[in-house]
Amino acid sequence: MERHRLIASRDLIFCLILILLKSHTVFAEQYVLPGQDQITVTAVPLTTQPKAQETLNAKLHEAMALYYNGSYRLALPILKEVAAQNDSREVLYWLGRSAYETGETGLAIEKYQQILAREPKLSRVRLELAAAYKQAGNTDAAQAELQKVLAENPDAEVKELIEKAVVDIEEPQVESKRFFAALRASMGPEYDSNVNVGPRDERILLANNQALTSKNLDGWLLKFNLNGDLLYDFGKPNGFVWHNHIQFLHHEYPDSTNSNFNYTQTDVNTGLDYYDRRFKAKLPFGFIDRRFSNNDLSHAYYFMPNIEINLRDDTDFALSYRYENEDFIEPQFDALSGITHTGTFGPRYKFEAFNAEHSLALFGTYSRRNAHTDRFSYDEWSMGPSYFARFKTGTEFYLDFKYLNRDYDAPALLFVDKGRRLDNRYTLTFSLSQTFYKVYFVSLGYTYTDNSSNAKLFDYDKNMVGLNVGTNLNF
Repeated sequence: MERHRLIASRDLIFCLILILLKSHTVFAEQYVLPGQDQITVTAVPLTTQPKAQETLNAKLHEAMALYYNGSYRLALPILKEVAAQNDSREVLYWLGRSAYETGETGLAIEKYQQILAREPKLSRVRLELAAAYKQAGNTDAAQAELQKVLAENPDAEVKELIEKAVVDIEEPQVESKRFFAALRASMGPEYDSNVNVGPRDERILLANNQALTSKNLDGWLLKFNLNGDLLYDFGKPNGFVWHNHIQFLHHEYPDSTNSNFNYTQTDVNTGLDYYDRRFKAKLPFGFIDRRFSNNDLSHAYYFMPNIEINLRDDTDFALSYRYENEDFIEPQFDALSGITHTGTFGPRYKFEAFNAEHSLALFGTYSRRNAHTDRFSYDEWSMGPSYFARFKTGTEFYLDFKYLNRDYDAPALLFVDKGRRLDNRYTLTFSLSQTFYKVYFVSLGYTYTDNSSNAKLFDYDKNMVGLNVGTNLNF
């Protein structure tokens, strides 16, 4: 759930800009609207070389199509390239505005100043410079620019709005303290090709020449999923948020043959999130209750500090650590109890194309599990790419592939002759979701798992495919 802010003075400045757009001619420029063959600036020639001019015009056309579509992040690098060869006031203005909209406030200020150094009477540019100074937190400079516009004796309506903006900047900002809540719930049928995670070979020969037989179970289940978030915002633009989260997951197998594999998990955590323009950090502390075959299975406590750094406008880097202490309830499962340390890291690249937001990620993970018994203790690492796309039609697509290598501290029971148990696992996940009427959705998901092990009892494959319907609400 996104963190929302409202800064009144910035809204007033935008109102001024819109009014001035209607009542003043800021630039002596002509250009063809995006979607036609060419966009050219007639105030200053792009270049004296015909071929180079054609190339720059094509780049400018591409940039302006993105600019007028609101895709400032994609327009920005193209405008930087164009401005390096032509620093006309029009190109500088488009570059400054794109920089402002994508958070590169320093660049926006630089370009607005460059324009005003040549033509100090451009009121619209001065107002946008004031907005950029306000965004950068330099209220004194923002006020100075507004006063310069006032000195030009603007229309009465514009003058009144500027005076209100000046007063708003002078007054101390009132910290808003608000609660935000979100709820996502879904349910639906899912087919499981290997309910009991049975081995590929139904008949396994042990070291003493005895045979172990196993039969794979398959069947349908009903899957229930509930996620809830409650945030308390302390009010500062860059600061702390108290974040509370709950997740409830239940797998119900209607077939009596498979009902022993019913599974329920409840995960509750709370902690502080910290938001800054270039990074966000979280420190949740949580508790997990797990039930299997309709009986208590285990309780776990965990904490998971993590940070996400914005390296560039389109690239993030995430780093997290998780400590989990799990205690199994029944004495016969005590050997499984233990502590797990997990570290995860990797970059995420975001871009816009084909009327959609896309992200590509590559994450690596290392885990160390210290169980009460060596045969359940292991070192594990995994790595894999993922892709996510969100279209303006409300369609979401997700694809994930992961390779996992797990090295146990001891052999598996009944497979001592094989040495330490070694597993290699490949997992492919796919999901397609469509939102209707803003709050309802339907999703189709598929997961394939292939686990190869030197202990043949744990050598298996598994397919799961399901359809879910649900709702996504924000309060």
